[in-house]
Amino acid sequence: QRLKIAGADISVFGNRGGRKIGQSRILICGLGPLGIEIAKNITLAGCKELILYDPHMPSTKDLSGQFFLTEKDVEE
Repeated sequence: QRLKIAGADISVFGNRGGRKIGQSRILICGLGPLGIEIAKNITLAGCKELILYDPHMPSTKDLSGQFFLTEKDVEE
């Protein structure tokens, strides 16, 4: 199942590392530009469970660094 993922994962993590990621539950606290990029990459790597937590409401400054937000998501 894990080997269906692109060969790039295997070259970065190795077979053992790829299996560990596939069995991992991961929590990311803070979804600024760096956190959301990490979340995207972990999702593409195929973890078992990914939990996202950010206590901050999105603002207009977040629109440039987070590809999934739109102006409708921002409360002013």
